[in-house]
Amino acid sequence: MKVSLAFYPARFKIPQICSRCAQNPFFGYDEEKVIEYTDWSGKRWRKWTIRFPYCQSCLESLRKKKLFKGKAKSVEVSTVETKKVGGFLKKKKIPYVTFDFKNDEYGRLFEEANRDILLGKVVSQSK
Repeated sequence: MKVSLAFYPARFKIPQICSRCAQNPFFGYDEEKVIEYTDWSGKRWRKWTIRFPYCQSCLESLRKKKLFKGKAKSVEVSTVETKKVGGFLKKKKIPYVTFDFKNDEYGRLFEEANRDILLGKVVSQSK
């Protein structure tokens, strides 16, 4: 399940259940997703880190995996892209990032938690 959010990283809300099985409560973090972007002035390259939670059993099975560990991860994050909105003289660029969840239930929870900054909603408000 893919979820596109307007890039307001301080407003991202991460549901605190396992991002791989979406059933067990949060135990620890295995990975950090780093999103790279240029700041608003366009001069500096910055990084933002997001961490997704795992339960104990999923975390142990993920740490035991040596080969193809990247495919076993629960979330993929794209780089920051921009979408142009507006008419001829009122064009704006809205930065956004896309999350690809392997577990659809966790993706729906993430989408519900961040419904106020979904890309479609932000684009419709800025027209």
